Amino acid sequence: MSSKKTTKSSQSTDSTIDPYSRSRIDQGTDNVRGMLEGNPYQPYQGERVAGLTGTQQEARGMVGGSGQDDIFTEAVERARLAGGYEPEKIAARTFADVDLSAYQNPYEDAVVQQTLQDISREKQVALNRTAGALTQSGAFGGDREAIIQAENQKNFDDRAAREVANLRASGFDRATSLAADDLGRGERADQTNASLAMQNEQNNLQVANLLASLGLSREESNRAEAGLLAQLGSEERSINQAGLDAQYEERLREQEDLYRRIAIEMGLISGTPVLVDSESQGQSVTKMSDPLGTAGAILGGAGSIASAAGGVPS
Repeated sequence: MSSKKTTKSSQSTDSTIDPYSRSRIDQGTDNVRGMLEGNPYQPYQGERVAGLTGTQQEARGMVGGSGQDDIFTEAVERARLAGGYEPEKIAARTFADVDLSAYQNPYEDAVVQQTLQDISREKQVALNRTAGALTQSGAFGGDREAIIQAENQKNFDDRAAREVANLRASGFDRATSLAADDLGRGERADQTNASLAMQNEQNNLQVANLLASLGLSREESNRAEAGLLAQLGSEERSINQAGLDAQYEERLREQEDLYRRIAIEMGLISGTPVLVDSESQGQSVTKMSDPLGTAGAILGGAGSIASAAGGVPS
């Protein structure tokens, strides 16, 4: 704006800002200073980055420690046992390894003795009968009697030997038969045990394969579940991050609002007309407008105060 003078004077003048303009400028400057001093810059203390959600932590736990080690360890152990199996060697058993006395009839000797006694009684009866017959025929005591008695003795001795031999042979055969049965049962038991041991190792190998398959299936299932949980956790985290971003943006708006109000206040100051009173001796008082002069210096000072407050926190 251009200044206008109503009169000219060659005399000295004394120009001062009008009290109204001064009060408005001072009031606006005080308001700006008060807003700045009452709202010092404070760094943002809120959380800026959302952390992992509980769902994501659970997903990490499933992948990092899914509990498959126990299954695989058992599978490896069973496979190791099956791989290290050595077939049992079954040796044929013989009677040399058996005490046949354990299989003999404990009453065999008693039976033999009883048989000998029976034969001896029969022999004595026969000898007496022969002696009686020879006596009746008048041949008792002669050579004939001796020959007949000797033949009878020989017959009974042969019979006794045969009976004892048969009894002993029968007992031995019975003992060897019982021992052979036990030997056969022992070999069959050894073969059965060896077969069962081999079957057990085969079962271990089958169980190892099954455990490994179950472990892989469970691992795949856990990974799929962990992937789903991770996806859900990522969505939750995105929501949490959006909430944090909204809080930070609200803080920025609060800061911006302060400077917006300061700008409004400074706009009011700059819009205040600066009136200067000039007095001259012998002349009338002339009022003039000078917004680019003294007022500019005052507004410059207010701008410096706003600049000292810093900027919007980043």
